[in-house]
Amino acid sequence: MDAVCGKTGIIQLAKVLARGLDIAYNCRASTLKQRDCFWEISSDEGLVLKTKTIVITSPLPQSLEILQKSNYSYDPKLADIEYSPAVNVLIEDETDFDSDLTYSEDLGPDLFSICAQHKLGNTERSAWIVVMSAAWSQTNFDRPDEQVLESAVSSQPLTSYSASQS
Repeated sequence: MDAVCGKTGIIQLAKVLARGLDIAYNCRASTLKQRDCFWEISSDEGLVLKTKTIVITSPLPQSLEILQKSNYSYDPKLADIEYSPAVNVLIEDETDFDSDLTYSEDLGPDLFSICAQHKLGNTERSAWIVVMSAAWSQTNFDRPDEQVLESAVSSQPLTSYSASQS
């Protein structure tokens, strides 16, 4: 088994893994079959793809559904994993409000983490991904997008963090 590490983030990892590959977009894998020395992947849209290697990157519930439909066994404990809603906010600005920040987490009860995307090479402009806490996300997830964004950007930990860096 080969290991690949995405030191600069998941986007760069995906780009490295996809380099030189023929990628099928806008389709959803439904079943897998191993045939001789290749895999056959069938999609909900009727596509059948053949490959020597597969990498399943879908969320765990979708991945388990594919394995189950394909009659492949997996550790049943995987089905016990629970998810909570997550609110992620992308903030762009003309200037970098904290030249030392690349990644930080546990910034208060409402803010789980903040990551400077421009320092990872994912964007040319100053940009940050802000991940709100599970509790905050659960409370606000079903509100209209405009309200969620306004509330996230004005949350106490985020405003305190950016003010302390100015």
